[in-house]
This record gives sequence, C-alpha cells and structure tokens, in this order.
Amino acid sequence: HMSGAAGQQRVQKNFIKNFEIGLPSIKEQKKIVAFIEDKSNLIDKAISRIKKEITLIEEYRNRLIADVVTGKVDIRSVTVPKLKATSTELEQEYN
Repeated sequence: HMSGAAGQQRVQKNFIKNFEIGLPSIKEQKKIVAFIEDKSNLIDKAISRIKKEITLIEEYRNRLIADVVTGKVDIRSVTVPKLKATSTELEQEYN
C-alpha cells in the first residue's frame, strides 16, 4: 500500500481513510480511564511527597550550614569516612 518515488514512500490517503480501527466498548473505555486516573493519582501523590521531602532536606541543609558558619554547631571533631564508589556507580552518575 506504499507509493512514491526517490525513497519518499508513503501510505495512500484512501488506505488511511478506509482503515478500520477496533475500539473497546464505552464500558471498557470507562474502566481503562478509571484505571489510568487511579494510577495517575497515586503517582501524583508520590511526587508530592517526594517534593516535600526534598524541601525539608534542603531546609535542614541550609539550617545546618548556617549553624556551622555561626558556630552554633562545632564540627571540628567530626570525621567523614572515605567512601569508594564502584566504576558502575560512577558510570551511572555521569551517564
């Protein structure tokens, strides 16, 4: 059903015009929409929770930086352990 020349093959208009598409019943379509809406709501709630957590972590970080800078928190005795990242972790981080 393709036509055209010079590598510009395309489907003929009549083929598309007369092509029959199977559709589920209205009842089934409503079930599909309800399912998608339900899952979308769950995803939206998860995104909202994650954004709130990110905001709280950013606030904590900013407060901690301010407390260290102003001397409210003494970090001179804190030791940070050295962590070795595997090459796979590094590849994932930078890809």
